[in-house]
Amino acid sequence: MSKRLAIFDMDGTLLLSPGPRTEDAHKGFWKNPEPLETREAPVIEDTLEALNRSLAAGATVIVMTGRRYSPRMQTAAAAALEAAGVRGYAKLYLKPQDEGDTGAWKERMIPALARRYGASRVDLWDDRPEHAEAFRRVLQRHLLEGTVTEVSDPRWIWGTVQPKDA
Repeated sequence: MSKRLAIFDMDGTLLLSPGPRTEDAHKGFWKNPEPLETREAPVIEDTLEALNRSLAAGATVIVMTGRRYSPRMQTAAAAALEAAGVRGYAKLYLKPQDEGDTGAWKERMIPALARRYGASRVDLWDDRPEHAEAFRRVLQRHLLEGTVTEVSDPRWIWGTVQPKDA
């Protein structure tokens, strides 16, 4: 196994996704595809450059988001990535409807994706420090090489105002 896998979070890592407006009320916001369908989600350039470097190096690139899966959300998320110039990734994974905690879901997915794609090296990018720290432990526990990059863009404000259902 010598393949490389690169996993990028979407909201706050690749995209400055639209967050809840005052009138949106936080309950259920991150499950609603409408903001991705109707508001701009600019790319975070440094992360897009890392994604493109990963592709150029021959890595399999995955995008993951804690947004709950529905066909409409899948379409909205893929369209937001495309509009922001994020292309070339192998697959976009949305959190299943029956999953609760986003971090725990991603922690389970990392070794499963490494096995699925035959990767011995897994590099990850995420904006949430608690996720990044947990991912480092996952790599160590599963004897996977890799790095975890914490993305911190000052324009992203929703990482600290995370609604309960995210």
